Amino acid sequence: MENLEVTMRLINCTTLRLEEFLGSDIPEYAILSHTWGKEEVSFADFNSDQAAAKSKEGYKKISSVCKRALQDGLQYTWVDTCCIDKSSSAELSEAINSMFQWYKQSDVCYAYLSDVTSEDFNTTFPQSRWFRRGWTLQELLAPLHVVFFDQDWHDLGTKRDYATWISKITRIDKHALCSIETLEGGSKTGLGTFCVAKRMSWASDRETTRVEDVAYCLLGIFNVNMPLLYGEGKKAFIRLQEEIIKSCDDDSILAWGLDTEVKQSFGVLRELAEPIYGLPDPSPILASSPKDFTDCHNLEYTGGSTFPFMMTNLGLQIKLPIVSLYTPDRYHERYDVEEIHCWIGLLSCGAGTDSELLGIVLWLVGVDRTTAKQVERIQFGYPPSKRTVLVGARVAAQAAPTKVTIIQHSESRDVREFIFGFRQVIINESNTIRDVGYHVSTASALDMLGARWGDSYYAKWNSKAKVLTVSGAHNTRDLLDFRFESRNYPDPEFSVLIRGGNAIVREGSSFSSTEKSKFYEFLSDHSQQEDTEDIVLTSNDGGKFRIVVTVREKEVYHWRILEVDVDAVNIGGMESMDVN
Repeated sequence: MENLEVTMRLINCTTLRLEEFLGSDIPEYAILSHTWGKEEVSFADFNSDQAAAKSKEGYKKISSVCKRALQDGLQYTWVDTCCIDKSSSAELSEAINSMFQWYKQSDVCYAYLSDVTSEDFNTTFPQSRWFRRGWTLQELLAPLHVVFFDQDWHDLGTKRDYATWISKITRIDKHALCSIETLEGGSKTGLGTFCVAKRMSWASDRETTRVEDVAYCLLGIFNVNMPLLYGEGKKAFIRLQEEIIKSCDDDSILAWGLDTEVKQSFGVLRELAEPIYGLPDPSPILASSPKDFTDCHNLEYTGGSTFPFMMTNLGLQIKLPIVSLYTPDRYHERYDVEEIHCWIGLLSCGAGTDSELLGIVLWLVGVDRTTAKQVERIQFGYPPSKRTVLVGARVAAQAAPTKVTIIQHSESRDVREFIFGFRQVIINESNTIRDVGYHVSTASALDMLGARWGDSYYAKWNSKAKVLTVSGAHNTRDLLDFRFESRNYPDPEFSVLIRGGNAIVREGSSFSSTEKSKFYEFLSDHSQQEDTEDIVLTSNDGGKFRIVVTVREKEVYHWRILEVDVDAVNIGGMESMDVN
């Protein structure tokens, strides 16, 4: 028997007294699996007042287990109601973290089904409460030998006898129910054969009395340990997933919220984008309960994840094959045509025999939406509930490995992004352009797509500091306009127009809406180096100068800073405007 470095308290089936054993000293024993009733015998009852214990309804289970164990040649048995001192939080935590191994190392597990009768076995067995409780999942999976008993302690048969039927009842793979020795080829396997998402799906329709136990009853199934913190509520399940991520490279833990209807076997990305761009809502990184994995029971490994991933205080750092989803035509009024807001991140698991991969839906955040490093998971549909889609070969063929951080959506982050979601543009005039006689006089910013979805937008120019401050949610829609005038009236004015990191120079200081739209479109993928309409200035002494603009971008948290250097470069005797 495996050396268990914890104390295990067992019932001596002859004396009906508790005895303690440690590690390799633990003898062979039987173990009870059951659902709790109203009058269970506690550790205090059993250890101090046998008369009071015997008066309780639950004592019959203890005596029946001991009787059957002796018939099977076993001197000891373990029953959770009385073998754990639940008044000690330390002992309870140690026991729950050890429980999967205790069931696994037992010689036999007696599964007592209090709501099953031999007379109505075919009806009552599949409907038994035992198949719906959270704790009994590990009690079904961990032991090698499980024997079922009805409410009158009649032997019903073994787990192996009913493996096919139990698989249909629970949606648990038959191979997970059978012992490793019975698998074809004699290969040694365990629960690690099945991806995390599939194992989670086995618990998706099971219930526990306490919210935290939804997580605690799964510790052994995922081979992790963690302290018990009753009172933390649903945070327990989040902690469980974080512990799984620390010890396992299986990215199927992100496959929750699977939508089996939104899939593109032939890879029509346009159709895949339609439901996602419709009503995207922020979503947590990790699932809130096993119920989120309901549709993951058919998932299989397609290959191991080739990149490590880890949780940080910002979110999940992971490298995934990424497919970009461009904005569908019908949403161009809401989003810029060329902007990519959404990615599909492919996971290393698929939908069984259908040869489809899973993809999680990611929404880009931050400044640069073409090479973004930060993304959010989103949910879509009506009502929003889906986060993961099935993806076919044509879509997967377009994927490129990309390292991202999936950030955790939170109220505090929303507030900080609102407060600091502005950018400032600093204008640096060179000495040469001042010598030519020009200086920046005014500046403005235009939201080319219009304020949408409750966005606010404003721009403020500080002429003394030569800094333009712009506030707005979508910084890629700005057209920034800096107007330069000469101290030598009536020398012509010119404007420096900027979108993102690209800039052009145009003569004049007032432009129509049509002209501004053309400038904005040109700047989407062109810069001054590709511009054929640059202007040339002539100084009072006849020197000819070309205006050169350099834009440098920097982001400090969500504070985006653009430094714009405006210089006048001497180009000799080229044709120029008459600036005298």
